[in-house]
Amino acid sequence: MSLDLIRYYFYMEDEAEIIRGLQSRLLEHNIVSRSFSSRDIEEFSSQNCFLHNASGKMKILIVRLLDSERSSAKNEDLLQNLEEASNLNSESLLGKVTIWAGYNEDYAKLKTVLGINRREAMQFKINGGSLYRLSFYWPRGHARYICVMSEKNAVNEMFLAGGLPLIEAGLLQLHLIVNLYKDRNSAIDKQSRELEMKLSVILHTDLVSKQGQSKLVDDLEDQLNELAKSYGITAGNKNVIQEGINLIKLQLEGVTRRIRMEKALLMSREEIDRMVEPFKLRLNQMVSTSSNLEISLKSHQAAINVVESKVDIMNSRQNIATQEKIKDLLELNSRMQKQSLIFQISAAAIEFIVIAYYSHSLWKNLSPGAYHAIPGWLQLIFVLLFSGNIVYCTHLIGEYIQDKKDEHVKKHLLISLIPLSVLLLVILVSSFLFGN
Repeated sequence: MSLDLIRYYFYMEDEAEIIRGLQSRLLEHNIVSRSFSSRDIEEFSSQNCFLHNASGKMKILIVRLLDSERSSAKNEDLLQNLEEASNLNSESLLGKVTIWAGYNEDYAKLKTVLGINRREAMQFKINGGSLYRLSFYWPRGHARYICVMSEKNAVNEMFLAGGLPLIEAGLLQLHLIVNLYKDRNSAIDKQSRELEMKLSVILHTDLVSKQGQSKLVDDLEDQLNELAKSYGITAGNKNVIQEGINLIKLQLEGVTRRIRMEKALLMSREEIDRMVEPFKLRLNQMVSTSSNLEISLKSHQAAINVVESKVDIMNSRQNIATQEKIKDLLELNSRMQKQSLIFQISAAAIEFIVIAYYSHSLWKNLSPGAYHAIPGWLQLIFVLLFSGNIVYCTHLIGEYIQDKKDEHVKKHLLISLIPLSVLLLVILVSSFLFGN
């Protein structure tokens, strides 16, 4: 029975040192290095060898051990020992795939020889044979195939050396992305439920109307801040989920396109869909989560609008109350100004009368001759003019003392002093002349 062992090692570039250790040990066991030239691909099926491939940032080491030199069990033991000696394990690898390739062999007998009892997860037709995948995913990071072919041919050998490793790399990348966003999706679902509960509490909370207006506004602003924070978290979560959806879609399209372009694979659209169905289910879950987050965003935005409206209403009420108080103050100020004006007029009248009386008496006592010589009506005119000017000047002096920088008051004060001085001079001159 001919049963070759082919194994793919998937790793990132920063783990290349461990892979180089495995390569050195492979070379020590006369397992030679080959490239992807047509000649080396022909030799890939006829000698123990290994070669390299890559899918984006993911690197692939492909090892083939023939059954002609060692049995399939001994080949697997050899690789296991070399892996252990190189410290190669599931922690240092992204994944590992093993293919047992048999030529013109019975599939049931191969399963018996390999000690496999479970039914295969998937079966694919290939050029002149069949490919059986024993599990959907990578249990403990290791997937297994049984490949049965009627004979060796260039198309199938190129598929085993180059096509299948790249398909597996694409599926493995898809698997890793889906697992990453599965955890994120679960965390986001949990967080979204908590935020929805907070939103429900806020929307169904009636603020106590007996509180002061400022306290009500503060409570509403606290709610608004909480809603804005929840909105930001929800928007961020939606971006994360949408990023995952885009990545999974892109990876799905790439894997599906590569499978369809592979000449050795004879897969129908239904078989391809069945192969990627678990990933599509996860994608649909994420799309559903994205839709729920979109609804949550709209709900939070609506709640923000409601609370903002409440804040605006409360502020409007406060503004109205403030305006009413300002109106009352203005009315009080107007009344006080009217009262003050009355007092000022009264004070000015009293001041005028007092000055007129005492200036007239003083004139009479200081210059009795002039007083009796000047007609009474003329005395009255001089006294009234003099008293009026004195009252006006004292008013201007008071304003000037309050604001010495007021040029307008200063100007009027100087102008008013001129007629006052003239009147005083006239009174003095007339008193002197008529007194003699």
